Amino acid sequence: MEHDSTTPQYLTSDKTSFAYVSARDRWPVILVENPFRNYTGAIDDVHRAVSETTDDAKRGEGKKIIEELAKLKYELQHDRKLT
Repeated sequence: MEHDSTTPQYLTSDKTSFAYVSARDRWPVILVENPFRNYTGAIDDVHRAVSETTDDAKRGEGKKIIEELAKLKYELQHDRKLT
């Protein structure tokens, strides 16, 4: 897909843009709460998968993913630069 130069770029740093509202308000909800399921979102999904495995390598990788998702959630909720 080619870059469409007629469509304006949306930046999460522009407080008047939909991108800002999405990153600030919607993304943390997706990480923590999933309205389409009977339980919470991405962090809990990974936590459940990690707790069900007996493979130490998978468990360690899952824990690292959870840490990174939690870090992303913090950055989003506190207007930090996304890493």
